[in-house]
Amino acid sequence: MGSSAAAKDLLVTEEELTRHGIPIYHVNRGGKITCHYPDQMVGYFIINLNILGWDIHRFVRGIEESIILVLADYGVRAETNRHMTGVWTGNSKIAAIGIEVSKGVTMHGFSLNMRNNVPLYSFFIPCGISDRGVTSLERCPGTDRLGDIDEISRCFLRHWTEVFQMPDIAFISKKNWE
Repeated sequence: MGSSAAAKDLLVTEEELTRHGIPIYHVNRGGKITCHYPDQMVGYFIINLNILGWDIHRFVRGIEESIILVLADYGVRAETNRHMTGVWTGNSKIAAIGIEVSKGVTMHGFSLNMRNNVPLYSFFIPCGISDRGVTSLERCPGTDRLGDIDEISRCFLRHWTEVFQMPDIAFISKKNWE
């Protein structure tokens, strides 16, 4: 649950989530309620925007653009919505973004749904948006193929470096730190 989450966005009690084995965390990033699960690519950034001369809007728009380029590589047409942060395909969100900035340094990041976990999304209103759906790469019409997390991560990093013109980036995969 992000800093702007409201009780009405959670459709069950926290106790019911606990009974289902779903932990809930209250965090200081922007946004409402989102979730992380094994079939997502999750990217969290620690970047000093002041040193790079960026503002938060450029940073978030660059993340969106990088994800859109990744999806295009897989045959999926995606876009942004100027009224709602994230990446959309049709009427459904495929990537959520929640960033916190403290003294110019970013924390938190994005999640790109590779495979859907539909039952999980029935417990809350994703990102506080009740009139649109949530989808995943595997459910998108026109998906050429579904790569594994390492392949999609490499694709994201390639596009990230193009969008932000940053050739050197540190990347720690879950496999490296477990």
